[in-house]
Amino acid sequence: MADWPPTVSVKSSSNISIESAWSFDRNFNGRSLREILEEGRIHLIPGNLIHRHLFCWLWSKIVQVGLDEFLDYFNNQKTRKQPGQILPSGVAPNVVFDMPQDYGLENLAVPVAQEAIDALRGLIDTPRTEALRWVPDVFNVLAFEVYHELGSPRLEALNGWAVFNAMAPLIRAQVELHGLYEALLA
Repeated sequence: MADWPPTVSVKSSSNISIESAWSFDRNFNGRSLREILEEGRIHLIPGNLIHRHLFCWLWSKIVQVGLDEFLDYFNNQKTRKQPGQILPSGVAPNVVFDMPQDYGLENLAVPVAQEAIDALRGLIDTPRTEALRWVPDVFNVLAFEVYHELGSPRLEALNGWAVFNAMAPLIRAQVELHGLYEALLA
């Protein structure tokens, strides 16, 4: 394993490909997620438990959708032709990854047995579902119901606060109607 370490520490300036990816993300999305999230200051009441849970529930999904879209865009975007380069150019990264032999490369992926993954996962005390839980289960169910009631609008940063503002009063009404406030504290 020492011949092929799983990670290598490098200076940020030496990690050109990932550092340049952020400009692609900004070009792809137009505005930064940070700019859009900061607009929330006029929508979000931080001390409001429903707002806090709704923010975590909704924006965790929006950020994941944005990351998935960017990953798909970046990995399928052809790079510019650069003669004399060691690595392939003029082709999308996914194409090279899927067919390395077509570019004089070889797949050096190290297969890992499911048993090894399960054994490592067993060393972690927190169950996966708990580690990935952003809100109490009762809020998760309620938020999904309200989201579907609204017609399941597309989850994207540009309409995130509109979805938030549409969902918040409906969730608040359901919490009050069914006396769920105590359950949200869990």
